Amino acid sequence: MKKSTLLPLLFLFTVCLFANFSCKKTMPASVSAEATAEGFNGPITVKVFVAENRIVDASIVAITDTENIGVPASRSIVKKAIKKGTVDGIDIVAGATMSSKAVLAALKEAFAKAQGEKPMGDMANKNSGQ
Repeated sequence: MKKSTLLPLLFLFTVCLFANFSCKKTMPASVSAEATAEGFNGPITVKVFVAENRIVDASIVAITDTENIGVPASRSIVKKAIKKGTVDGIDIVAGATMSSKAVLAALKEAFAKAQGEKPMGDMANKNSGQ
């Protein structure tokens, strides 16, 4: 290859290389928190990652509810919370009411903890003298 052809190709490669690095989208720093609520067969623990006042990721850490009803319903709610970035407006799953309510309550509490807010459960206990 001639020098006159090699130099522009090298320049083009360099520009493309640096353009790729500068255009990468970075995730904002997130804060995580866990919370537990009582489900149908026992406690359900969730973990949320919050960035810019939105749920950016979440998972079920522990669940003892029914494998064919409570677990899929709980996973569905977690997926919806990640997609929406919040738990507001997420409906409970028919047939898995207790599991749904527990996951939503745990997600709300973990979200509040990650944002540095005092969870409602803690405030209720302090207000009642417990």
